[in-house]
Amino acid sequence: VAKPLLDQVGCMYSPYVLSVQSNQKIRIRNSDSTLHNVHSFPKPKSGNRGFNFAQVIKGKVNEKSFRKAEMFIRIKCDVHPWMIAYVSVFDHPYHAVTKEDGTYTLKDVPPGKYTLVAEHRKGKEVVKKQIEVKGGDVVVDLAVAVK
Repeated sequence: VAKPLLDQVGCMYSPYVLSVQSNQKIRIRNSDSTLHNVHSFPKPKSGNRGFNFAQVIKGKVNEKSFRKAEMFIRIKCDVHPWMIAYVSVFDHPYHAVTKEDGTYTLKDVPPGKYTLVAEHRKGKEVVKKQIEVKGGDVVVDLAVAVK
């Protein structure tokens, strides 16, 4: 399984939002021919350690991880202040970031009853829905209000 990638392309982070499991290594790559700085801002009492390092060389890859579940850890480039991304960390493997069209897929969810949770970085509400997985695909629609 490939490690998640947070890339710097055209002085922008890609993807804008990334979801990972706690202690899962994230590859952070500079695909630009310019200096970038990768600076994370976990919440002070989250149990996660921040990092702040430069990436000077095109193609440079560093690996980092976060120990604890935490939503929307801000990552920015101190050299280019418009470069911002977010990493959400989960203590389980069943998480996803929606595609531009709002679709998502959770793979290999074992049969059982679950609470499906959706949250948007700018949303003021967290949407929860009880679901049951019996085997095969389950289609669930959720909507999160963004103000």
